[in-house]
Amino acid sequence: MLIGLQMEREVMNRDIKIGQYVIPLRLITVLLFCGICVGALVDYILRITVYHSEEILTVTSSNVCREVWAGFKNDSVGNSSFVDGKVRIWINDTSGSWGLAKIGRGQMPHYWGVRYALLDNEIEISNVSAPEVKLDIRLRLVEYHNYTNTNSSMNMAICFFFDGNITDYQQTCYQTEIQFFSYFGDRIQNDQAWYFLVWRNDGVAQFRLADNLKKGEIKRYEINVTPFIMNMVNHYGLPRAKLRHIEIFTEAYKGYCEFELYDCKIVLLERTPKKTHAFNYYYRDPILTATECNSRCPDFLFISSKLRRLCFFIDQGFNSLPLTHSYSWNLNCGFEVLVQPIC
Repeated sequence: MLIGLQMEREVMNRDIKIGQYVIPLRLITVLLFCGICVGALVDYILRITVYHSEEILTVTSSNVCREVWAGFKNDSVGNSSFVDGKVRIWINDTSGSWGLAKIGRGQMPHYWGVRYALLDNEIEISNVSAPEVKLDIRLRLVEYHNYTNTNSSMNMAICFFFDGNITDYQQTCYQTEIQFFSYFGDRIQNDQAWYFLVWRNDGVAQFRLADNLKKGEIKRYEINVTPFIMNMVNHYGLPRAKLRHIEIFTEAYKGYCEFELYDCKIVLLERTPKKTHAFNYYYRDPILTATECNSRCPDFLFISSKLRRLCFFIDQGFNSLPLTHSYSWNLNCGFEVLVQPIC
């Protein structure tokens, strides 16, 4: 045992030569330890960061409007209804009227009025502040038919309507549309992004998902909507975008489309620290001479194991610590960890 310890000390007292520089192995050991300390601290701070969610919309039978628009020629037919705990929506268009069936909530543009009520949380998104908007939705594509071989269109999607803070929302709005299924022209389309100005000069950013729905398939999507919204904001040069209306719909041009919606929840996620972990952390590194370092830190493995025990204690014991005291722990090598409450 003594021979082993002596050999270990001799190894730790050696120098490492890099080019024209000679670096004591002890110094490298201490620097590595400091790096582990900082890494452990950063990792712990990240792990105590949690998400706080605020609801934007959870679809129920009592908080949205059901609606059918017969299209520009007023001859499309469809239905939007709650049946056996789910929403069944279908639209049929034979003449090229662009019919639409949907559920919606919020303030619509162009003086079209309010659907059911305003959104509970009309969030704002900009390049300065872009929190995560999470969409959790489960649906099924029941059926679709194209009535022409080259010029039919059917899709099912969710659309977010925004006030772009450039012109009056009732004059011009901006839309972020995410399509779960799209048939356009003569084929199913997916994994595409389109930006265009539509009727009344509304700016539309339309995204066809790569993982689109298949006929008869029930699928759940969990999507961070913020990147799609930011693409729209940046494409149209908006200073900021305020959410005013949300709708889930199917539309058809010389075609038929039907789907079922089982559940849909949209929340705003914000990172906030847990109040019970509101502490400042400090690592105090005393200036150690070679002799002190040799006597206090006989080997790196000892320091590393001590650090692991310290981090384990902090992880396991924080919830039981009063918020009115400071705490410190000393490692044998002279390093001190100080924890102070900040609230």
